[in-house]
Amino acid sequence: MTRTLLAISDIDWEHMLQELNNYREGKFWRDFTWHGSRMAVIDAPRFFKMHISDDDWAAMARELEQHRARGSWDAFAARLSRLKLMMPDRVQAIAVSENEWQSMYGMLAKYVVQQNWTNFASHAHHIKIIHPERFDSMKLRNQDWDGMVMALERFRTNTEWNHVAKQASYMKIIDPGRFVNIAISDDEWNRMIEVLEAAKNGNYWGKFAAQASRLKTISSPT
Repeated sequence: MTRTLLAISDIDWEHMLQELNNYREGKFWRDFTWHGSRMAVIDAPRFFKMHISDDDWAAMARELEQHRARGSWDAFAARLSRLKLMMPDRVQAIAVSENEWQSMYGMLAKYVVQQNWTNFASHAHHIKIIHPERFDSMKLRNQDWDGMVMALERFRTNTEWNHVAKQASYMKIIDPGRFVNIAISDDEWNRMIEVLEAAKNGNYWGKFAAQASRLKTISSPT
């Protein structure tokens, strides 16, 4: 079977941009941040030409600080990583203390105890995006990788192609060296493309951006 290529048209981009504006107007800053970060992954040069106002940034940063104040380290890491994808220059000014780093790492240990390898992968990839060198120095264990592979295979068995794309994209970011051993067939790729096309045909541009960003990550050379 021939693998379908990922193609994002100018019209698709305009629809995603309108969705971003909808989140802005509704002051749904979590959705704004998630959607914007996905657009940045899909086409960083085009995204960085867009205007994110000081007011937009202040609203997103305010919610980040609320997660910090509550000690919600999984939510804090998720938000900070998304902000870095959107506005890497501004994120450099956000300080994270050693204790806060350790608190974020502690969430990984919690997910290991729970054997929750989907949450482990999600949280680990957020930390990797925030500070790649610091994350890599932590030395991911073989059993942690095997747990994430097990979760990926479960999604495959259940034909949950959106979750296959999500888990695989996390793993690609966490350890691209090991990810080269994860085989994705043309048939599986095309099933993931079908999720993208279904979102497009249904005018679900948030879902479209999410799946497109995952496929872009999986297929990128590095």
